[in-house]
Amino acid sequence: MSDPDDDDDDDGPRYEWSSNGGCERCDAMDGHLCSEMPPRPHPRCDCTIIDRSHPASTCDASDVRYHVDHSGNIHHGAGTNDSDEFDLVFDYTIVCWGNAQTLSGEVIVSRTYGDLDRFEPGDLIEDALNDALEKVEQIALDECPVCGEHPAVA
Repeated sequence: MSDPDDDDDDDGPRYEWSSNGGCERCDAMDGHLCSEMPPRPHPRCDCTIIDRSHPASTCDASDVRYHVDHSGNIHHGAGTNDSDEFDLVFDYTIVCWGNAQTLSGEVIVSRTYGDLDRFEPGDLIEDALNDALEKVEQIALDECPVCGEHPAVA
């Protein structure tokens, strides 16, 4: 990892690690800049890696940070048929660029009981988490303001 104060190669892509908290390894990397996309330090890491390859005086959706947690399941019916559905509920928090606003809520990902046979234990939740992350990214794109000048710089 590069030193965050290192100004060499400002024209190249720069990636900033943003820890979502809860892990000492991730928290230790919080705020560090890298010239290449940093690897995740552990499985299921959901920290944010911000692409800082654009000029520091502009902001865009890559400045958005988000955190998603599986908060529970909602079962519909008895679950005796493979086609019976259940919902996986994920709570999210989105922090828009420059802390302009914070959004929170929940997204729901539906699965069927038949899906349980297609996945190894734990993989169903990870698959649903990926779908939830896509939904949260779309919410961030739709809801977080994007500007030409970051208010802290202007």
